[in-house]
Amino acid sequence: MKYKVFSYSLFRFPLGGINKILVLLILLFSLSAISFAADDVQNINLEDTKKLLKQAKKLHQNGKNREAEKILRQIIARQPQQTEAKLDLAYICLKEKRLIEAFNFANEVATADSKNSYAFAILGAVYLGAGNFDEARILLNNSLLLSRKEALAWAGLGMLYFYENRSQESIINLREAVYQNSKEPDFVFALAQVTARSERYKEAADAYEKYLKIAPNSDFERKDRIIGLIKFLRYLGNQTSLYDLAG
Repeated sequence: MKYKVFSYSLFRFPLGGINKILVLLILLFSLSAISFAADDVQNINLEDTKKLLKQAKKLHQNGKNREAEKILRQIIARQPQQTEAKLDLAYICLKEKRLIEAFNFANEVATADSKNSYAFAILGAVYLGAGNFDEARILLNNSLLLSRKEALAWAGLGMLYFYENRSQESIINLREAVYQNSKEPDFVFALAQVTARSERYKEAADAYEKYLKIAPNSDFERKDRIIGLIKFLRYLGNQTSLYDLAG
């Protein structure tokens, strides 16, 4: 007797079907790999940006504004919507009296985000620097409506009141600015100047001493002058009266 041998498999596909499945699996794997790679690149970019922003802030605190500005411009060139870099650069421009550049960067952020208190504080400071007190007051007050912790807005209003010969209001606002950001030398220096003009000599001397501790090391000339000024303010503060009515 002859027997017919039957061969069979539990998984039997036509050759064409196998090719299609292999291609599908390869495509799915490729798409997953691309997706993971894109996420990795994005995470790396975010981490790089954070590191660069931190580096720029440190350079700025040390008085190296040019180096900080270079880094910030690189970030903005790669990420045009990077808000923090734009505002940090705007603040550097403000300090260096480049008011138009400071306005442009801050205005871009304020236009895109109407709740960004820091952007409005910079705009207010720009108008204050340009001598437009009315617009400065509106912008600075708007900044504080958005955030009562915005140190630059407090400082801006403090200087605005000082220019208007409202010394008491000026000192109150500058004290608040220093309280909200005790590491900004300009706020402490402004408080020292205004309190000295208001004959609060002890407070002025204290503020100048604090300024010496936090000011950039590159500011040698101003520091030398302030050391002598502090001694004079201490002397004045210890006097019971500067005026001799009998004389």
